[in-house]
Amino acid sequence: MRLPSSVCFGALLASAVIACDRSVITSGSGTGGATSTTSTGSLTTTSPSATSTTNVATTGVTTNAATSTGVTTVGSTSASGGVCSGYLDVVIDNGAPVHWPSLCYGAWGGQETMTADGYIQAGGPAPGTENLNIDGCATSAANATGIHLNAPNASGPGAYTMGNTQYVDSMGISWGVPGDGFKMTVTQMDTVGGYIDGNFTVFVSKGGNAAHSIDGTFHVCRVKDQLVP
Repeated sequence: MRLPSSVCFGALLASAVIACDRSVITSGSGTGGATSTTSTGSLTTTSPSATSTTNVATTGVTTNAATSTGVTTVGSTSASGGVCSGYLDVVIDNGAPVHWPSLCYGAWGGQETMTADGYIQAGGPAPGTENLNIDGCATSAANATGIHLNAPNASGPGAYTMGNTQYVDSMGISWGVPGDGFKMTVTQMDTVGGYIDGNFTVFVSKGGNAAHSIDGTFHVCRVKDQLVP
């Protein structure tokens, strides 16, 4: 029995569609490389890498696509898993509270955080010493208002009544000489990457009658120790 020509044509067309759907050739250069895909039918591709180039050729259509993604983060990771963010809250001469969230210009720890920080300064002549340092400023600009606290032989929680303070006022003038009043209480000291918490009361002068009283609390990022000869 001879089939009508229209039936034969339909069968041939169906075979061609099936063959077309199965005719996909894919070549790849591995993770992070280029991927080239050629097809005579429909095609869906998914790039496996953060940076990729995909060329897709179909019947009568050529599409080129390039995708690049990247994320850069500067900051130490706290013990809780987030990026550490330190600060000091300070009252100067019984005035209004001020918030100092920044690392001071040129201070130790700038490769780990750009926020207020704390660290142990260890070493020195035998038997050596471990000094706790706390730094915080209003901004990271040179001569910005801020404070540096140094408590000798302070390596953990406790009350310390000996220390040195350097305070820069709003005019960029530095205050603090040895013998100025100093009291610091450390309530928490995490390992590097965590936080150092506490409070302080200090007086800073230039060796004369003029002085400032400064009270505050700190919640600062602990950065790696500073080792000194």
